Amino acid sequence: MKPKLIPRSYSLGRTRSLYKGMVWHYDLCCQLTESQTQLRALELIDLAKDAKVLDVAVGTGYILRELADLVSEGTVVAVDVSEHMLQVASDKSKDLENVHLHYASAYSLPYPDNTFDALINTYMMGFIPEQDFPKILAEFKRVLKPGGRLGVSALTHPKHWYNQGWTYVAKWFPAILGDCRPVELVPPVLAAGFKVTFDEFRSQSTYPSELVIAQKVEAD
Repeated sequence: MKPKLIPRSYSLGRTRSLYKGMVWHYDLCCQLTESQTQLRALELIDLAKDAKVLDVAVGTGYILRELADLVSEGTVVAVDVSEHMLQVASDKSKDLENVHLHYASAYSLPYPDNTFDALINTYMMGFIPEQDFPKILAEFKRVLKPGGRLGVSALTHPKHWYNQGWTYVAKWFPAILGDCRPVELVPPVLAAGFKVTFDEFRSQSTYPSELVIAQKVEAD
């Protein structure tokens, strides 16, 4: 039986307030629960050294340095709606000449069609309302070049008994997780017209994640 998705609404004000309060411990949380999946995404998305990459919802820039190193002859553009998160990411990357940070929303990315070779989005879809998935993924697809690659990860449904506590937290204490709840990524990614090339379940410190690598088809 397919797990029931915990409903979410989206408020820019609430999101900015929540993530302002999480800035001080956000990197520690990433280190304990998300870091392996984020680094795995960089490994699997197979970036060329001269690639132009967009990181949507960069947060504090936990993997920004690794991403910049992978495209040492290219460009990393990173965006977020939290000014406090962006400030931390900016402080971390001030010595990286190929990194450019901007305030922008995934709902309306301020870039022309077919701009980027790859797009990274880690742990954002979990707090997006299900009915908004098509709009967000359409924006991702729009700014990617034909053949461009998408790497997206999120908190997902448990596969083992020791993963189940995170669903409880997401349902009853959502602010602890920045309003994230378990989601499934493959169906909406496919519905958006991407070709899924990789789908993996990962568990780090009992935190269950799904990582999807997909491609914008050449004929689009």
